Amino acid sequence: MTYFLKEIERLYNPAGIVLFRGVVKEIEYAGYCIPPGWVVIVAQGLTHRMSEIYTNPESFYPERFAPPREEDKKDSFL
Repeated sequence: MTYFLKEIERLYNPAGIVLFRGVVKEIEYAGYCIPPGWVVIVAQGLTHRMSEIYTNPESFYPERFAPPREEDKKDSFL
């Protein structure tokens, strides 16, 4: 059941398409310096459908979260 719910939430994100997060300490991402005080946008609607993360991301396949596959644990930011 848990895998089924995770897959529904991956495809139909209950938090919406984007999240806004305030930067509290300087970080570097992809060669860019992001200073404190900036606001970054996390586009969950895009990341949840990236083929670099999920195999056949447009398909409904709850078993993608089951061991040993666990696609949601391939990248630490998920």
